[in-house]
Order: sequence, then structure tokens, then C-alpha cells
Amino acid sequence: RAAGDPWTKVEENYYAGGRYTGTVTRLMPFGAFVELEPGLEGLVHISKLGAGRRINHPSEVLSQGDVVEVALERIDLEQRRLSLTMESTAGRGAGEEFAGQLAGAGSAVTGTVENVQDFGVFVTLPDGRTGLLHVSQIELTGSTNQRRAMFDRFKPGSEVTVVVKDVQGDRISLTLPESLERESEQVDLESFRKGRGSADLGSLGDLFGGLDGLDLK
Repeated sequence: RAAGDPWTKVEENYYAGGRYTGTVTRLMPFGAFVELEPGLEGLVHISKLGAGRRINHPSEVLSQGDVVEVALERIDLEQRRLSLTMESTAGRGAGEEFAGQLAGAGSAVTGTVENVQDFGVFVTLPDGRTGLLHVSQIELTGSTNQRRAMFDRFKPGSEVTVVVKDVQGDRISLTLPESLERESEQVDLESFRKGRGSADLGSLGDLFGGLDGLDLK
């Protein structure tokens, strides 16, 4: 990047929900500072460093000079601060356990919109991994520009409540609570039709057959 004050173009080069690579510059009792580029640092709070367990100091999981991948949570231009979070620093074990819980429970979780594509919305989940909310799971009625409608509804950096449909390794499929409810209602309706269809048709046939003998004039 060009030399100069990086804060003058921080909102052009970075966005909430985006992932970036940085270098750990300082370890403090309250968290770790990560440099994204010269003159631009963000803080990963200590509460987001333990991969689900409490730690007493960032040095338990990080060292100065470590190159790490971080996600940007918030840009504070007035205070010139970046709030960062980081994927599990304790290996994939915690993530795998989390994935198993989600797969078994179909849990509803609050994630952060990472970015929007023609085929769907990528959402960062609480464990730091990314799931895909496919466009087929999003109801976009009355819209001529599908991607624009998705972007308006799911702005990068905003929070969204999603339900995990399936987890296969690193592939996480998401849906929306209202979409899940709609699918459930459709399944119930189809089951009802299959179970009652022949009997209902018979009853209707009897009804119309009985009407043939009536004088409806």
C-alpha cells in the first residue's frame, strides 16, 4: 500500500466482517494488538483468544511476531480503533466439537455477514468459521435485481440469525429461521396430502355423485 496515514482510506480498504492477515505486535493483559499494515493496528480482546476457554494472558496462545488471520468486527474512525476477532488458536479441536453440536442440534446462531455473492451469503459463525446461506434459502419476492436485494438485506458486517442445516467438514450449509419454518410447513402439508389424498378424493367423488341427483335449478 502507498505510504501515508492508512486511516484516511481505512473504510476503502477494509470492511466489517472481512478477513485479513496481520502480525502480532504487542501482547497486553487485556488482549493482543495485530498490525494489518504499517500504522494500522487492531485489538483482539483477550475474551476472544481462548477458543472457548478462559486464559489469563494472551501469551498463553500467541507470541509477538506471529502471523495470524483475523476478522474485522468494527471500525471506530473517531477513536482510530479497530476491533478484531480471531479463529481458534487452540487448533481445530474446538471447532470440530462445535460443528458436531451444530450438526446434531440444528442450532440457531447469530453470525456476521461476511460477503454477498450471486449464489448466496457467506456468514461468519461464532466459532470463526464461515457458512453459506444459499440463495435458495432466501425469499426475495418482488425483486428484479436478486443480488442487490440480498446486499440490501444482508449488509457486510451486520448480524444475522441463521440455522445450521448441515455440516460436512468445512462445508457448512445455513438457512433462515423463517425458511426452515416454511419448509417444515410444506413437509407437513405434503404428508397430510399423501396420507389423506385417496380418502379425500373418494369423499369428494361421493359428494359430487350425490349432487347429480339434485335439482339445482
